[in-house]
Amino acid sequence: MTCAEFKEMVGAFALGLLEETERDACAAHVGSGAIHPGCRAALAEARDVACWLAAGLPVAGRSPAPGVWRTIECLVSQPRPANTTRPANTSGAPDQATPHLDTP
Repeated sequence: MTCAEFKEMVGAFALGLLEETERDACAAHVGSGAIHPGCRAALAEARDVACWLAAGLPVAGRSPAPGVWRTIECLVSQPRPANTTRPANTSGAPDQATPHLDTP
C-alpha cells in the first residue's frame, strides 16, 4: 500500500469501516516502522475526528438536551448577512443547496 492509498482510506480505517483485507493493509502500512510522510499524522487526525463524531452522537434512548432544537431552529432561521454569498455553481451539475438553509 502506498502512502497516497493509505491517506485515501484513513478515514474509513479510523472509523472501522474497511473490509478485513483493507484494514490489515492499512494497519501494516502504519505499523511497519518505515517512514511514511504524513500517514501517522493523517491517522491521528482521522481518529480525532472519529472521537468527535462519536461524542456528538446521542446516546440511544436518550433525548437531546432541552433547547437543542429551539437553538438549531433559531440559527437556521436567521437571515444571512448581506455580504455573504454562495459561490456560483459552474460545474453544470444541479444545485444541491438545501433551500431552507440557503434563503437570505
